[in-house]
Amino acid sequence: MRLTTAVFMNARTKSHMMSTKQKKRLAILVNVVAPYRLPIYEFLNSIYDMKVFCGKREGNRSWVLTPSAGMNIQEAWGWVFPLTTKTGVDGVRDTHYVHINPGLFWKLLRFKPDIIISNEMGFRSAIALLYGDIARKPVWVWWGGTLHSERYASVLTRFVRRRIVRRTKHWISYGREASEYLESLGVEKSSILQIQNCVEQERFTQIPKNHSGLLDGLQRPIMLCVGQLLKRKGVSQLIESCARLAAEDREFSLVLVGNGPEKDALAKLASEKGFRNLHMIPNQDQEQINQIYHEADVFVFPTLEDIWGLVVNEAIWAGLPVACSRYAGCASELLPEECVFDPLVPENIDMVLRSGLEGSLGVTDRSSVLKWQAVAEAIRLSLERDDAIL
Repeated sequence: MRLTTAVFMNARTKSHMMSTKQKKRLAILVNVVAPYRLPIYEFLNSIYDMKVFCGKREGNRSWVLTPSAGMNIQEAWGWVFPLTTKTGVDGVRDTHYVHINPGLFWKLLRFKPDIIISNEMGFRSAIALLYGDIARKPVWVWWGGTLHSERYASVLTRFVRRRIVRRTKHWISYGREASEYLESLGVEKSSILQIQNCVEQERFTQIPKNHSGLLDGLQRPIMLCVGQLLKRKGVSQLIESCARLAAEDREFSLVLVGNGPEKDALAKLASEKGFRNLHMIPNQDQEQINQIYHEADVFVFPTLEDIWGLVVNEAIWAGLPVACSRYAGCASELLPEECVFDPLVPENIDMVLRSGLEGSLGVTDRSSVLKWQAVAEAIRLSLERDDAIL
């Protein structure tokens, strides 16, 4: 799957030589368009006559999109419902957004795509498969859930997924653990294109020209955690561990970057536990985040459930030592065993964070992390191969 830059650029050059009339039509169906997917979408858009059909904006997303001028993103008519659902952690619930977009079918009828990629297994993929059956066109389902994140899926959810699995011939999974989940549902390994969830690594490998100033004057070493402040993210377990380590007469700072409903509760927890070096910074743009990564000393991702964990990719590309929860889908694939911990086992999280503060974790080998160009090219090759078979 690892492809050279020359091969990638050759594929892109060839695509620009094709006229729009020669290009096949590709439809991508998503809940919301995530900024980190834009490089892949823009690459595919240079090869195909492509449209991205999405639902309404979700209440917990503050993403700002800056797609290229040639990208065609359209909102499909429908509804979005926030639901409180079980997570992969017993007793922890989270808000999940369900999109019901009947307008997708009419979008597909008008666009007449030759290939469809649909994210996740729900209403959207059912619509895609219905159109695929009628028009006799291939449908790929892009999936990221893991055995851990899906272990409390409802009876209705499991019912719908079993039927989607029976009708889907082509799969994209972002990661080893996502593939394991699909195989547990009866999906043949040979029908899965296993990639990785990825970021635009160029944003994080470059040394920032500017200094953020946000970490100036803090006690070092600085432990950094980036993400939403939710119970599911395991930040309370991280603060409790930091309090125990501080009680060992260790001096360090914990910096949380992000917003969320648990912000006040986390500050209160730190105060109750006697941990004084907690510093909270609201969400930052990618340039500022990159500066913060390069100014910190160790990165921690304490999640209780995440189907991947893109902040880990970012931290690795920025050259930070990383300590990661075993409940992140990326953990076993990107990090050595000594960098992975169980946030629900105090002795385990303390041991790994202690190593991080002492500087013995080391910087993770970047070769374990796929560049977005390799992911984009792997998808292109698989779509072309599938088309040739048809």
